[in-house]
Amino acid sequence: MKRKILMTAAGCLLLLCFANAQNTWKKDSTWNLQWWDSNGILWHHYLRTIRNFNSAGNIVNTLDIRWDNTLSWVPSINFSTEYYPDNTTPKKKVRTTWDQPDQTWMEIFHEFYQSDGRITEKEEKSYNASTNSYTAGFQFTYTYTEESMQIVIKEYDKGTTEWRNKYRTTTIYDGQGNVINILDESWDAGLSSWVDVKKQEMTYNQEGQIIEALFLSWDHEISDWKNVSRMTYSYNELGWLVDNITYLWYDSPGVWINSTKVVYDYDENGSKTQVVTYDWYGSPPLWNYKEKEVYSYYPDKLLHETSKSAWIKGLGQFKEFEHSNRDENGNETELWKKWIDYQTGQFYDGFLTVKSYSDYLQVESMFYDLDILTNEWLPLSRHTNTWDGNRNLAVELSEDYESDSQTWVNKTKYEHFYSPCIGMDEIPGLSGLCYFQNPMSPGETVQCPGLKPDEIYHLRLVGMQGQTILNKTIQGNETLVIPENLATGTYILTIYGQKGIFSTGKVIVVK
Repeated sequence: MKRKILMTAAGCLLLLCFANAQNTWKKDSTWNLQWWDSNGILWHHYLRTIRNFNSAGNIVNTLDIRWDNTLSWVPSINFSTEYYPDNTTPKKKVRTTWDQPDQTWMEIFHEFYQSDGRITEKEEKSYNASTNSYTAGFQFTYTYTEESMQIVIKEYDKGTTEWRNKYRTTTIYDGQGNVINILDESWDAGLSSWVDVKKQEMTYNQEGQIIEALFLSWDHEISDWKNVSRMTYSYNELGWLVDNITYLWYDSPGVWINSTKVVYDYDENGSKTQVVTYDWYGSPPLWNYKEKEVYSYYPDKLLHETSKSAWIKGLGQFKEFEHSNRDENGNETELWKKWIDYQTGQFYDGFLTVKSYSDYLQVESMFYDLDILTNEWLPLSRHTNTWDGNRNLAVELSEDYESDSQTWVNKTKYEHFYSPCIGMDEIPGLSGLCYFQNPMSPGETVQCPGLKPDEIYHLRLVGMQGQTILNKTIQGNETLVIPENLATGTYILTIYGQKGIFSTGKVIVVK
């Protein structure tokens, strides 16, 4: 059964959905726009993100296409995910970048997974299109046993184009899944072997709570492990953490010395109300205040306010440097943070974010900068969200504040478009009023009655691997005929005009 795609000027997608399709909205595409205030141009489309989903509603492909200086739309980044038969557990993720001079996709990232969802390999590389070469990168390989996990990190060698060992981390677990040992090693090319660097050893109580973490480093001179630091954890009769203390090891006289201590307080519900951090110093050394965190809650136990303060020794008191508020729905409404000089208690930088909501949806974020001289918040920028009737985020608008004119100026905008059907692979078009059948056969036509008859448009048909199948310039009243020799497959049709008028859609060809 064929389904018709209608790409309207407003960017809406009308689909004839199967009767059993779920009414779940999927974000099919996003427009990225920048604000230009010269030459009469206002919003300029510079990037388009196109998404496709499988029958379970999970993303299988994300394609970024950008507007370049040659006045054409070109591929940019493509991110695809392959799933196991359940259509939910990822099997492989690949990100490629488009090499415009060579008209080809180059892989810059991938991840492989086992059927149980655990990752087995991750690889990231930087690609230079001008030299047709990879310039740097890292590879991570993961192996598992019932009681361990090992990660081997390799670095890309540009000269030999090979992966060379760099670092290795081995984690050991006990029968309850608790980490009991972490060993870090580095690769010694001269010895062609792994060399110990540092180690962590963890101890737990009968309830599975950590009670000690010991940190050691390898001393090559004595060929043995040396203590570095350790942390101890204490709990009350209810199992709540009441303090953890960090100690540093001193070779001479060979003892552990106090370093920092964190003490936790709770209310009758077990909710954390206060956390106080102490440093060990002075003559004679004592526990001295460093920082304090305070938490308050609504009657239903939801977090209401948090506050962080620093101890200013010269003032003999705590001074607040961070504060956040949440509404009764758990949404953060305000967060401010000021960078403080612990010696003088003076602030030297800071920011404030204020968020507002409507019907549980975030509609605005206001950003402020701290004026050090007046200790006042000055407007910096704002981000506004517009939601459609289906509670989908439709438009994100970012603006900067011009203090001289005291006005808001457009900066960037994101326009999101959605499909109401799971498994619908069609892509919503933007402008153009084009329609065609999916799947379609070679020789069929794409009708674009919305194009202006007296204007010239450029059509480009691109395969899912980025190869250009067809470049064609047409008059607005012409139609596009799908080539007779086009192979069975999926293609992206792009239409743009002299003023950047743009439309896109997926074309599925079946012979």
